[in-house]
Amino acid sequence: MKLGRDGRAVACVLLLVVGIGVHGCASAGHRNVTEAIIVTTTPSMSEDETKLVLELRDAREELSLGEVDAFLASDRAARLSRANRSQLLERRQAVRQTLPQARRDLADGVAIIRPNPDGAADDGNIVVYVAGKSAVHVLFSRAEIGQLLASRECADDLTTLRYTHPGFDPAQLAVLRERVTALNPKVANLAPSKSELELLRAEAATRLLERCLRDAAVPLPGGAPLLTSGPLTSMRSPKLTAALKDPSVVERILRDHNPDTLRALVFLVSRNIIELDYP
Repeated sequence: MKLGRDGRAVACVLLLVVGIGVHGCASAGHRNVTEAIIVTTTPSMSEDETKLVLELRDAREELSLGEVDAFLASDRAARLSRANRSQLLERRQAVRQTLPQARRDLADGVAIIRPNPDGAADDGNIVVYVAGKSAVHVLFSRAEIGQLLASRECADDLTTLRYTHPGFDPAQLAVLRERVTALNPKVANLAPSKSELELLRAEAATRLLERCLRDAAVPLPGGAPLLTSGPLTSMRSPKLTAALKDPSVVERILRDHNPDTLRALVFLVSRNIIELDYP
């Protein structure tokens, strides 16, 4: 009886493994796990140069505003879901409605337009134009704005937040954050929590102090991590703790009087991220 139960258990496990493998192979055949309709335009912001890019699971389509109707009537649109068709038409209409004003308002690289000026800046009534390094990107929801502002870091002063994205200048994203904050919609990533800010400061301070030590040719242990943290452990920097075991290294940092380096050292010592164990 025991052998029979064990045999059935093995068979179930094998079926699960096969099922997972088949599912993984099927998923691997798709270009994207999720689908999106992305809108970009050129600095001239003409209708002809405004593109709607359909990132579909199995294909990619790039359309101008004037090509949407012909595309939807073609066999190529058969793969579109009803939601994608609706979103494609809605985004074309929103761009056509706001493009003339965006040309006038994009002086600082950001234009936030409410098609219905009396309505709130919520999804369905907000179109955001943000100048990137190679194109102007158009956003249509608070989630898209939040995604653009998701990556950030602290500057060397350990207070100033810098928003980062490979397609945008940090200053441009800072303008976007300020403009969106003034509108007061509920957008994620507009401000870090206290714990997030503390982590960003720790990352900036360890990066800054490591750079200082490398410039001063101080030996840094290759195998030690720069910063460690976990749900049940406090943040620590084994690499910097080891590098600062020699009191003369700390004395050299203090003699240099570099305000950013001193700020980083004080921050890391006060948070016990590095430990100075001197007699």
